[in-house]
Amino acid sequence: MTKPSSGPARFVAYDLSLQLVTAVRLAAGSWRTVGDLADQGRRAAISIVLNLREGSAYLSGSPSRRRFFDIAHASAFEVEAVLDIARCSGFDSVNDRAASALAGRVAAMTTALVRGR
Repeated sequence: MTKPSSGPARFVAYDLSLQLVTAVRLAAGSWRTVGDLADQGRRAAISIVLNLREGSAYLSGSPSRRRFFDIAHASAFEVEAVLDIARCSGFDSVNDRAASALAGRVAAMTTALVRGR
């Protein structure tokens, strides 16, 4: 179980991205036949967490904050693509579906962050 963030930098997208790291790890456990897909998915999920946290250290509206949120946003879409590839490769477990649902939520939230909502 992942521990939620705390303090002033706490926000839902960050907490969900931590959950996504776990979900991708669980899903990727069965992807042995798809080359480096599991590693790519794990690294992209971790990138979301790190960039959301780093971006939150900057003042709202700053170019640095926006840049880190943009990277997190792109990584969220990368995780969705990894999960799409896994599904097209025949993987459709409960873990895969849970990770896909969570990835969609994180992608939507990071979209809102980069659009300034």
